[in-house]
Amino acid sequence: MNKIVKGVASLIAVLLVFSLTGYSKVDASLSGDKKKAEQNIAKFKKELNNLEDQRFEIIAKIESVDITIGKTENKLIELQKELTTKETQLKSATLKFNNQKNEFYDHLRNKFEQGDVEYVSVILNATNLTEVINYNEYHRILKEKEAAQISRLQVVKADLETQKKEIESNKQKTIDQKESLTFEKSKLAAVKKTYDNSMASIRKQLAAEEADRATILKEIAAMNRPVSGNYTGNGRLQWPVPSIPTNTTNISGFRTPSRPTHSGMDIGGYGVSGRTIVAADGGEVILAKSYYGYGNTVMIDHNNGMMTLYGHLAKINVKAGQTVKRGQTIGIMGNTGQSSGIHLHIEVIINGIRVNPNSYIR
Repeated sequence: MNKIVKGVASLIAVLLVFSLTGYSKVDASLSGDKKKAEQNIAKFKKELNNLEDQRFEIIAKIESVDITIGKTENKLIELQKELTTKETQLKSATLKFNNQKNEFYDHLRNKFEQGDVEYVSVILNATNLTEVINYNEYHRILKEKEAAQISRLQVVKADLETQKKEIESNKQKTIDQKESLTFEKSKLAAVKKTYDNSMASIRKQLAAEEADRATILKEIAAMNRPVSGNYTGNGRLQWPVPSIPTNTTNISGFRTPSRPTHSGMDIGGYGVSGRTIVAADGGEVILAKSYYGYGNTVMIDHNNGMMTLYGHLAKINVKAGQTVKRGQTIGIMGNTGQSSGIHLHIEVIINGIRVNPNSYIR
């Protein structure tokens, strides 16, 4: 009798170990995914900080260039004012010069018409040598004074033209400087845009990683949440593969001598690719992704002390947190994870312990 009790106790211990081992694999996978997500989050945040620092440097350079461009534009305005002033002065000096020159030539022409310019005429009209000398001296002095005045005007005009050319040269240099600064600003703007795009991409990846981490934390909480009360179901779960008969011979059972660690039931057969998998009962999806050797996996909490797990799916049609009804499609039969062929691996967990699905699935 003691031997029987000890044997039963050993069997229960083995089953418990298998149960805990199965969960520890999933928990380890969840923890690994959580750690990886947190590492990616830290990496993306570091990249964002580095890009942000570099982006601020570019913005500072752009602002500095903008200030220089502003000063250059102000300088251009001042130069244009100077140029306008010099052009006005030059125009005035040119007009004065032309008027003075015209007056001079008019005066000479009048003198010529009056016979006072030509030396011959002066000499012929003179009554004596003194008059000849006086006329000649008068003409020389008059011509020198008018020529000197015109010469002064020419000097002023030439100086104004030199100043104008200098201002125009400075203006062109300033224009060239502004164009160079504008080109530099466009290059900096392009670099900033590259940083903006990179940061947007990293923020998107960061948001995705943070969302994955949040999902993983929810799944970890769901996987480890305490079972409320004992199993209250009627022991009847729907057959999960409606298109495969329940009496098919291609079913591997729960922990056979040849598979002592097998914690569920395998349903497969020839030509089963693409078969629809349905929920054995209604409940909440607490896991819907790839995990450990199960491959693509769906796990449903039936909210009565029972959970079911569906492994190796080719496709998952539900999401974690989703409520499903009995018979609702949850995925497609596949060969993902540690699998040697297309089949469904289904597990039944009651009050935290894996049990033989054959006792509950009808």
